[in-house]
Amino acid sequence: MDKIILVSHCFFNPHSVIKPKKSNTNLSSDIISYFLSLGYGFFQLPCPELTCMGKKRWAMSFEQYDTPFFKSHSQKILDPLIPQLEDYLNNDTIIAGVIGIKGSPSCATHIVSSNPDWEGIFQENIESCIKIEGDGVFIKELKIILKQLKINCPMFELPSTSISNEEKSKWIQDIKKYMI
Repeated sequence: MDKIILVSHCFFNPHSVIKPKKSNTNLSSDIISYFLSLGYGFFQLPCPELTCMGKKRWAMSFEQYDTPFFKSHSQKILDPLIPQLEDYLNNDTIIAGVIGIKGSPSCATHIVSSNPDWEGIFQENIESCIKIEGDGVFIKELKIILKQLKINCPMFELPSTSISNEEKSKWIQDIKKYMI
């Protein structure tokens, strides 16, 4: 039986992230190598922020993306994936997990960036965002589809910035426990 992991777009493409780029490509490449060696495949999800706001977008909080428009946009870009996922399921492929991005307002699977007070004139102080428990807006829409397809799989978050080798080893060990 084949196994695939659904991954956030910037897992493979750090150029889709807002500037300054803070992707964790070293951890991504370690994860890719490890799971490819076990015969897993990867399914890259579309980037809802890039497809909605473009490359020159500002940093935004969960609350700014948690709108009917962005939810509708997320559903629109997820809809074409449903037949693909169904085809995988109908052909003995397991959806083994989802890897999101920690702190992402759209692709977090556990911890999102929040600032309910952001509005009006752009504020340069992104540090005013706090991290709270919750799924990103896009991941919430993805979970609805996974539930409809009766897919129950673990969800993980790739740290959005570089981490120490010790933290990287712990993260990889944690994901291995649930995905194999």
